[in-house]
Amino acid sequence: MVATVGARVEVNEHPAECSLCGGPLRVQKTFEHNVSTIEHGEFRANETIYVCKSGCRPPDRIHAIHRSAALASRVPPRKTVGYDVMVRVGLARFVDYRQRDEIRASLEAEGVSLSTGTISGLARTFLTYLERLHLARADRLRTALEADGGWPLHVDATGEQGRGTLLIALAGWRRWVLGAWKIPTERADAILPRLLSVARI
Repeated sequence: MVATVGARVEVNEHPAECSLCGGPLRVQKTFEHNVSTIEHGEFRANETIYVCKSGCRPPDRIHAIHRSAALASRVPPRKTVGYDVMVRVGLARFVDYRQRDEIRASLEAEGVSLSTGTISGLARTFLTYLERLHLARADRLRTALEADGGWPLHVDATGEQGRGTLLIALAGWRRWVLGAWKIPTERADAILPRLLSVARI
């Protein structure tokens, strides 16, 4: 891979129009920040941010911000580490059971230098994205389980000394994890709401 550390990349994709009103845009600012991806390594992106000239905005923002589509598809908003790094960390941690130092060394060999703390954060973010994907595809999961004629729900709670309890709900025949939670106790009032949430999905 060609070394990109320290390279400065101009990212200026001028959208044709505001995505909300279809009107013209103006430059709000340029924003330079470090970016780390497996695809391109480490570099500095000098990104031009556009806003609507008419000042239209979604309900939860001051402006309708228009970022570079190419950069936004690779790096989450207000983050410096790419989606591909997050996925690599998540798979290494939760599928391959790698420790943080092992993951760090593996990424370093691919031109991405991260602290073990950042790796921990990326692993948690990976789980958040995975949960959102799971919920977004719940209708497909439900259809598949109904085609099986239903599903036995396997429930297991494993206590970790001083770290609470891990509760897992599993679709028995397919071995699909339908839900996983950290709960404070194995009491019914901690378990029942989680099982009901699985049934509602």
